[in-house]
Amino acid sequence: MSVRNEVLEEKERGKKHVPGLVSVMAILNYLILGIILIGAVINFTLMIIQYLSITATIASGFTGAIISFLVVIGILVMSIYGAALMHKGRKKGFVFYTIGVGLITFFILWLTVMPAYGTISSELISSFVIAGIAFLFIIIFATQLKHLN
Repeated sequence: MSVRNEVLEEKERGKKHVPGLVSVMAILNYLILGIILIGAVINFTLMIIQYLSITATIASGFTGAIISFLVVIGILVMSIYGAALMHKGRKKGFVFYTIGVGLITFFILWLTVMPAYGTISSELISSFVIAGIAFLFIIIFATQLKHLN
């Protein structure tokens, strides 16, 4: 029985423990990004239904909306994948997560700041708050990289 314990202890020593903060942040990201993903799918579905009720067919002009939707879904999946890798203790997940969240934040700011040029609105303020939270998450994950493989 002592040989078995030695083997288990050796396996545990070779495997780095994922800090609790990384696990908590990853779970928060699963929830937040999952809600955004579900919202994007619902929003796109409702947009298609409304578009079809008006035109009865999907015209070639709708292709841009489909491409945009697929890009958003890809970015969200990449962010969730990055958080999952970090939750498993893998450093390379930080790259996926940072690129994905950075792109999401950029698009949110671009879509709200550009139209609101020179005016301050609640949408603009909330966009900056969302961007701040996203960058805070990136900074918190960055401080925990030393604990990941």
